Amino acid sequence: MFETVGTGDPVLHSKLFIADEVPYNLLHLICESGDNLRLKTVDDTMVFAQTKGFNAWLWLAKEVTEARRETLFRQLIDDHLELDLPGISGEPETAEYFAKMYSKAKHIRYEPYMSWSHIIALRLRSRQASLVKCAGLNNAMWIS
Repeated sequence: MFETVGTGDPVLHSKLFIADEVPYNLLHLICESGDNLRLKTVDDTMVFAQTKGFNAWLWLAKEVTEARRETLFRQLIDDHLELDLPGISGEPETAEYFAKMYSKAKHIRYEPYMSWSHIIALRLRSRQASLVKCAGLNNAMWIS
């Protein structure tokens, strides 16, 4: 189950989040705006936030099991079918696992792209992206 996360939310000040906070400090800014998609699990082990049109950020506590991670990602994708992600930023393994699930659900592909030493960027493109690019349009979907 997910709920809205906002400025000053306890999850952003929890020991689990603070241990990983430096690469995720943009989450604080995203959570300040009520116009952005801002979600967290009720147990404060996952935060997902996105400013429309920009890459989403995904934080998952290291203590979350693989089975729980898959359940959370599936629920996020299934409950938010309107998600249109140009990209996702997060810990490399977490971001790639989410990208695999998201790209399968959306029938698109993703490409890993490292932008920081500890953050993986994954680029997602629709199967028609190469045709669109040939027409001079930029339909690339970045997950960074």
